[in-house]
Amino acid sequence: MRKYFIKTDDGLLCLLCRNNCVLKEGDVGRCLVRRVVDNEIVFTDYGKLITIVADPIEKKPIYHFRPGAKLLSIGGYACFLRCEFCQNFEISQNRKDLKNTFFSPSAIVELAIKKKCSGICGSFNEPTTHYEYMMDLSEKCHKAGLFFALKTNGFLEHPPWSDICKATDVMNIDYKGSSERFASIAHVDKSASSHVISNIIHAIEHCHVEVSIPIFFDSKESEFTDFVSIFAPFFLKSSFPIHLIKIFPAHNYNHSAVDDDIIFRIRDFFASVFPYVYVHNIFCEKGRSYRSTYCHSCGKMIASRSSFKTELFLGDDCCKHCKEVFSI
Repeated sequence: MRKYFIKTDDGLLCLLCRNNCVLKEGDVGRCLVRRVVDNEIVFTDYGKLITIVADPIEKKPIYHFRPGAKLLSIGGYACFLRCEFCQNFEISQNRKDLKNTFFSPSAIVELAIKKKCSGICGSFNEPTTHYEYMMDLSEKCHKAGLFFALKTNGFLEHPPWSDICKATDVMNIDYKGSSERFASIAHVDKSASSHVISNIIHAIEHCHVEVSIPIFFDSKESEFTDFVSIFAPFFLKSSFPIHLIKIFPAHNYNHSAVDDDIIFRIRDFFASVFPYVYVHNIFCEKGRSYRSTYCHSCGKMIASRSSFKTELFLGDDCCKHCKEVFSI
């Protein structure tokens, strides 16, 4: 497996993620799990996990790949970002308070099979910080007949991202918003948003992709015009779902929760261009209806979702009502 760093006059330049940390002997990268030891950048947490949970695939959220499948979701320390609203900051950013346990890739695959899971998903923290482990785990998954999934922020540099895309069957990728929003809430430079967009485009060519977008109390449609203009043409060949996530106060984000009407308005903005736009963390009847899938030919429901359970109204790859070909 390739080593993603080079030597410079200032130290070792890490080429795994877009942060491009420059590290000297003993330094730890922003990800928290890469340290310089004997003039090499070493991944210190191979196989060290904090959380292992059997989840429905819909919880990621992933709606259009193996609906109803059960995943073994795993997570450990580390993230490339410092998102103020992070729901899992205790796992992703707090090394001191939570105990981790070593699990080999083979042990995780055996556990997934024991729990009758169809696949394994890197989740909870940023799984690609554990790049080497994820690559090995993907190989073991596929040999055992399981699929491999990632819930990721898509922040890897392009070469390792290409490796990960080829090794992964399905991804939910977080798009944090416009360059200004992303820089503000994740504490990165303003090129981060365009970098993630580029990685989403690359991923679409290699695996099934769904995109999650956080919506904040002050979000406006104008923040997403670049995203819409870039991705609208992709629906000619890949109608990936978009998931709008209502953000609540958490971690270092102390603003009020977004009003449901703002979510619905932004959902309508996306839905005017994209066929599959879902909303999350809204529990009124209208919010629940926006988690269902409707046939774009006859308009009738073809997938109903409640509490991460999915009921399908499909025939053999077609709408049960009008027979329009449909794959979900």
